[in-house]
Amino acid sequence: DGYTIIIHNRGRIIGDRARTFPEFIVNSGPHDWLSKDVFVGTIWLDLPSELQMASHPGESDRLTQIHRIR
Repeated sequence: DGYTIIIHNRGRIIGDRARTFPEFIVNSGPHDWLSKDVFVGTIWLDLPSELQMASHPGESDRLTQIHRIR
């Protein structure tokens, strides 16, 4: 929908993944609920080759799961 969402991932690297506490920065509108809830995430730093999609220099692949805590 063209809406800009900024994500700050704070966390800690443990082995081949990072445990994060993402913070979503959004303006008022249809996605502002993201800035009102608490989230936790996991970022896998080393992906199997069959999951990699980066195709340009400087790009990297990361698998990210984010869960909303209610």
